[in-house]
Amino acid sequence: MKNYVGTIIKALRTKNGLTQRELAKDICSLRQLIRIEANENAPSTFLMQAFSAKLGDDLMDYMPYFLEENGYVIKRALEKAYLEYNHQNYKAVLEQIEPVSQTNYIQSKFIRQKVEWIGISASICLNEHEAQEMELLKTLRLTKDIQALDEIFQFNLTKVELELVSAIIFSILKGNEAKKGERLLNKLIEYIENQFKASMTPVYISSLLHHASIQLRDGKHEKAIESVEKGIRCGTKYNQLSLLDRLYNIGGRAYYKLGNQAKGQQYLITYILMAQNKAQGKELDEIYETLVDHYYLDSLNISDLIMGNS
Repeated sequence: MKNYVGTIIKALRTKNGLTQRELAKDICSLRQLIRIEANENAPSTFLMQAFSAKLGDDLMDYMPYFLEENGYVIKRALEKAYLEYNHQNYKAVLEQIEPVSQTNYIQSKFIRQKVEWIGISASICLNEHEAQEMELLKTLRLTKDIQALDEIFQFNLTKVELELVSAIIFSILKGNEAKKGERLLNKLIEYIENQFKASMTPVYISSLLHHASIQLRDGKHEKAIESVEKGIRCGTKYNQLSLLDRLYNIGGRAYYKLGNQAKGQQYLITYILMAQNKAQGKELDEIYETLVDHYYLDSLNISDLIMGNS
């Protein structure tokens, strides 16, 4: 199977505005670099490290893409898509992956899973079309031989497979099978807690957020707070901050429902300030009014806290 590491090196060299002679200097002969970029010779580990240092980009990060003729383009598209996804810019996610999601553009089933997962997940969030459970399962079955989703938890899952599982569960929760979705969500959280790796952190925090939201809705405020606290601890420890504002939101409302107004105020002011920062210039009053009007909270106490009167 052909190795396209040379194509990736050429793309990075071009991006950095270097000639072949400039890149080869003090590393290898010009002739050797020409043959490497033509994918006629594979570079040694030493050359990979030397090229990486000069290009300012670790070639080892591209290793999963070495067998892809368009590996550089695919990796860059996925990086940008994941960044947009973390910022909840779901239309931008679909725009980023559209050029690489064409049939036969990607050879690796694992990389295709990444592309299909983030595309389907963004579509779910946009509600532009119904992402059916079977469509998501079909993508998951590229690497796991299962009939029903319950069977997946007996396997060791990759990060992408875990993301696919979470996307299926969240689509079920959005549909008409809330009880099934909640049961699977509990299994997912238990699975991650038993098999925990740092790479699972975003899915874990997202799962805890959904779980806390369900518990709050059902009046199980202690359980909601338990999930919120787990999510906040995990997000803080691993610097995964994108969902913390929503966790503080749910935590504050749950504490209010339990009669602990001091704790509720503490969490809700944290939510308001984080939401203001995340909204990049959105007025604090607008965030505050949305919080009070939408969640029917005690506006006087929260307002006093904001104004520094309590």
